[in-house]
Amino acid sequence: MTKDGAVIQLVTRCSSVEEFVDRFARFATETDFLVPVLPHVTLGTTGQFAIRLGDRSVVMQGRCEVTEIRPGAGAAAGPLGRGLMRLRLREMDAPSWGIHLRLMERRSSAPPPRPPQEPVRAEEPAVLPPVPQLGAGVVAAIAHSPETEPTEASPLPRPETRAPGASFTLPANPLSDLDAADLASFVELTLLETNAPALAKEGWGGLAAGFDRGRRIARRALPYVSCVCLGFLPAVLVRSGAPRAAMPVRQPPPAPARIESQPEAPPACVADVTTSPTGAAVFWGDLALGQTPVEHATVPCGRTVVTFRHERYAELARTLAVEPGQTATVDERLYRPPAKVVVTASAPNALVSLNRHRVGRAPRRISTLQYEHVHVEVSAPGYRPWKKTLYLRDAESNVDAALVPIPAPRKPDRMPDRRQQNAHPK
Repeated sequence: MTKDGAVIQLVTRCSSVEEFVDRFARFATETDFLVPVLPHVTLGTTGQFAIRLGDRSVVMQGRCEVTEIRPGAGAAAGPLGRGLMRLRLREMDAPSWGIHLRLMERRSSAPPPRPPQEPVRAEEPAVLPPVPQLGAGVVAAIAHSPETEPTEASPLPRPETRAPGASFTLPANPLSDLDAADLASFVELTLLETNAPALAKEGWGGLAAGFDRGRRIARRALPYVSCVCLGFLPAVLVRSGAPRAAMPVRQPPPAPARIESQPEAPPACVADVTTSPTGAAVFWGDLALGQTPVEHATVPCGRTVVTFRHERYAELARTLAVEPGQTATVDERLYRPPAKVVVTASAPNALVSLNRHRVGRAPRRISTLQYEHVHVEVSAPGYRPWKKTLYLRDAESNVDAALVPIPAPRKPDRMPDRRQQNAHPK
């Protein structure tokens, strides 16, 4: 990403969203995502990113910023020959925030790492074919196909060294504990596209050589062209000095009668629009089509931005192209806007669960969806469990769990001596 406006595309080998969440949960945090390093990328640059499945369908997309780069060298660089870079997630649409929430839930429930094993070395990879250009832009990365990629197994995570019973804390820098080979085994190809194509040095050299050759040809032909021009000059002077005879003036022929014809009206375009849930307002460019479902609506032909708006759902925009005489069928699913839940507890080392999924210790900032019911549970040793169900109306909600201590069991009273009871009868 040489400047702002470039696009990072990461194509994985995952065939479904569930497989993507299971494999890439360890490379995602609440604000960042780890991808292989691309050439010509500098710190602090921003732009668009898109993460795709194996069938090229988008699973996460939005805007990002490169906040850290760890170049790889030798075996540490992994099969792609590069290291890792961290992308700070700035903006994403509602479906991408939902996938990010699932990544966080999967990361919090991941099992402890296994002891490391010796990596398996494979044969030397074959020479890779050139990568075709995808869309408008210049491909600045190299795609590795599954048939020619090295099969070196990535090393397993390092063994856990914390004391038994101690709290588990994620590292402050995710790049310090991850290796590029771990991520490269799940990546199909990485691409960097930009809208400013550069001219190769070889092209400039060939253009300069052409100019030199034309200059040499012009120098050789100049004497011959001068002689030809001097030979025709006397004839031109004599002809210009001779008197000219009057030429008869010809009348222009009458113009044929013009037949007015009405231009044929171009065929109209028709659109059928449905959404889930129904009742969304549809805007085809600047034209309002009404609320879904919309059937047989006349729309402008060509490339247009279609916008969907629904109360308590995130606004969705799609770019569609309709050819004259065609009927466009549009079916979209709307998602809730993203929201945050901040949970604090009065007891130390309290565990927080959201919708029966453990997310960590309080205080905790949890990503979820707005206008949804969430069930929050907080528990701590020696305290009674605390539960509450919330309906998230705002983009950020605060929850303070006041845990009640469990009282200690009461000891039974000492029984009086029987001899004392006989000495003091009632």
